[in-house]
Amino acid sequence: MNYRPMGKSELEVSEVGFGVWTLASGRWGEFSDDQAVDLLHKAYDAGINYFDVAPTDGAGRGERLLGRAFQDKRELVIISSKVGRADGGVDFSPAGIRKSLDASLDRLASSYVDVLQLHYPDAATVANAGVWQTLEALKSEGKARYVGIRKFFPVALEINQGMAIRAPHAGGVLESSADAVHFPADGDLQVKDAAWIERARKQAANLSWIYEGKGMSLSQAALKFILSEETVASVIPNIYREEHLAEYGAVSDFESFSQVELGEIAEQFRKGFGV
Repeated sequence: MNYRPMGKSELEVSEVGFGVWTLASGRWGEFSDDQAVDLLHKAYDAGINYFDVAPTDGAGRGERLLGRAFQDKRELVIISSKVGRADGGVDFSPAGIRKSLDASLDRLASSYVDVLQLHYPDAATVANAGVWQTLEALKSEGKARYVGIRKFFPVALEINQGMAIRAPHAGGVLESSADAVHFPADGDLQVKDAAWIERARKQAANLSWIYEGKGMSLSQAALKFILSEETVASVIPNIYREEHLAEYGAVSDFESFSQVELGEIAEQFRKGFGV
């Protein structure tokens, strides 16, 4: 596993991160607490040190799982959580931000989060000085080491801030095991019909000559493509099986796509990947 700096921070995060929504939401199967914690421990043993979570992941269950898994090694992992959205609605007010973070810290069994993000804010929230004053105050109080925003990727690219990219497999269709017949009716693909899935798989097949020659699977190629952007610190695929850890963790071992190959991918994108 390789590690990258998170923007201009002092954080060094694993190129592959773990989004705890897969264990807490019920959309990728049911996991007991013991099963979930075991997979989190195995992810850490595989070199993953960046864990992304939100209060909305299983109504706080995701944070509780992380707290149980890493309470005894808190300083060895990097945890990113969010404020502004919960099962009860949306609240980006200064008081709401504080209340949300305090509840998250209690569930995480931690006095701080490494990264605190505004959870899908609108432009007005981002422009609200009171929001940023609150975030800066939380940093000063030691409750958040760094702060950020969920989305606004063009801005992050422009100012060279670190990014973590979630769901890099197009909702699951770029997972190596996905197809319209055998893909389970869970995760993100539960909202897609078989025709959409099959069309997307055919599009991906038209790029197989690029990644198969490198010995990569389709899933690995999707991650490697995103990691070709140097501003990306970590990519967060949906991890819900132990075998994902070996497959995704091996991405660091493959050579990067060349500029010629990246140009060909961009050209195929403009052409709809020939489908």
